[in-house]
Amino acid sequence: MTEWLGKHTFLPQSPGNLGARISSAFNSGLSQGYKRICLIGSDIPALTSQQIAQSFSSLDLADLSLGPTEDGGYYLVALKAAHPVLFKNMPWSTDGLFEQTLQTAQDNNLAVHVGDLLEDVDQLEDWQRLSPLLG
Repeated sequence: MTEWLGKHTFLPQSPGNLGARISSAFNSGLSQGYKRICLIGSDIPALTSQQIAQSFSSLDLADLSLGPTEDGGYYLVALKAAHPVLFKNMPWSTDGLFEQTLQTAQDNNLAVHVGDLLEDVDQLEDWQRLSPLLG
């Protein structure tokens, strides 16, 4: 990873379902003193550094930044404080994840920034259609 991405901190994922792993990643980063954390999917060829930067800056006013995918999930989640409720009992890998996350945020009085709608790569056909975006 260091050869590919440079000298950064890399940590193994914690055990559990996707929600537990995401929540653990936020808790770990926040406990290390990071003030804002953004997790992104690795299957979003159209994602730009500007969109990631926007998710960080949106946390000036919002508690949560989400980047929705066209299939009903999200490719990006950014927080400045731990909110484990956002990752418990969620419909992972379904077309209702994004909407359920928005509802959970609303139920917990969290201000939300929504980023650009992007496509992720789930199938070979997605890769064939989206891979030209890589240059």
